Amino acid sequence: LTDVSHFQLSYNQLSNSVPTELGQIVELTAAILSHNKFTGKTPSELGQLRKMSSYFNFYSNQLCDDVPTQVQALSSSVTGWQVTTGNSFGTVCGWIEDERFPGAGSTSA
Repeated sequence: LTDVSHFQLSYNQLSNSVPTELGQIVELTAAILSHNKFTGKTPSELGQLRKMSSYFNFYSNQLCDDVPTQVQALSSSVTGWQVTTGNSFGTVCGWIEDERFPGAGSTSA
């Protein structure tokens, strides 16, 4: 799979973590994995996608924590950077919002 240039798997109800192996697809210029049910942290291995230039879409999943610096560095070369919308970046992974304590999961002061 190292010669794949476009990877589109949106709207498939994929779950669990984003596979770290995606960072090994060295020719990848577009990764579209929006509207799934991926959870956990964004793998820092995705920062190895140096040819990423057209789409990096991971919005509308259930990703948390912060986008790794290595991955954020790709944003300056990607024309279709859509990562944060519909995710819980800035929220500690594993946090469960409890309706008995409204706003307890909020990260704002």
